[in-house]
Amino acid sequence: MISFIIPVYNAQRTLSKCVESVIRLVGNHQVILVNDGSMDQSLQLCERYRMENRNVKVIDKPNGGASSARNAGLKVAEGEYVFFLDADDWIPAEAADILNREYSTDLVLFGYLRCRENGEPIRVDRFEESRLLSGAEEVKSFLPSHMQAFRSSCAKLFKKKLIGELRFDENMVFAEDNEFVLRFLSKVDSVYVSAEIAYNYVDSGDPFFIKYKQSIDRSIYCLKRLYDAYHKIGIHSPYFVRYAWCDTKKLCQEEIYRTPARWYENEDVQAIYGNIKKDLGMKYRIMYRLSSCKFLMELKKRFFRHASK
Repeated sequence: MISFIIPVYNAQRTLSKCVESVIRLVGNHQVILVNDGSMDQSLQLCERYRMENRNVKVIDKPNGGASSARNAGLKVAEGEYVFFLDADDWIPAEAADILNREYSTDLVLFGYLRCRENGEPIRVDRFEESRLLSGAEEVKSFLPSHMQAFRSSCAKLFKKKLIGELRFDENMVFAEDNEFVLRFLSKVDSVYVSAEIAYNYVDSGDPFFIKYKQSIDRSIYCLKRLYDAYHKIGIHSPYFVRYAWCDTKKLCQEEIYRTPARWYENEDVQAIYGNIKKDLGMKYRIMYRLSSCKFLMELKKRFFRHASK
């Protein structure tokens, strides 16, 4: 049995397509709808599905974000595996056979279709071939060149027993699912990599650094949590280093322009940069060194103040 955990927040427009894509799967699966303080008709929709389907469970809670909702779902999950699904995404009909197979590994990875809300394809992200990874060393050897697949908690089956007390960090508003997956990977001894598609991911097209814009302090917190989880796995992935560093920095770039010292002189930032700078490229390192120069920081502050008038 699989426990499908679906955080729901103001999702009345997309929720039916999402939930019905799970309900139509053959099997005694558990569907956990976590209403996260919605202000539209989402809760009423959730309750309707609960009344009509005995395998649907509804949790109604105050708004706390996607991590809080997923954690609430984990508390009541009863399946052997857990599958996280966002309320604006859905499972393709042809994935029923894929998800109803018997799996025994700690983690199962599937491909997914990135698409518009109307289903128009953008691109397919999938593995070239299906394969079984057995043993921690074989899993570790696979990870460095496939880290992009672990940025999201979706399109995966997590063995519930192995999740244990692991939870999403509710203080992270960016890459919290990436951090969760990385910490889960530190426990994993076996992975089944499937070349098949089991998830339709809706890409809104909104730039992440606008959607998740946040303060320097919160960005540094996210950066530190990501790198802590990454180092515990014990691998080296230049892709992950560049993504985690550059993307978290972009989240607070506007505030860095105003108060650059709060980023460049932060002890955690300096420690992380010292460990990963070799993976960022010579051109980036030169620009970063110039940007962190106190004289140039003061010039940028004055320029920003002048431009804001």
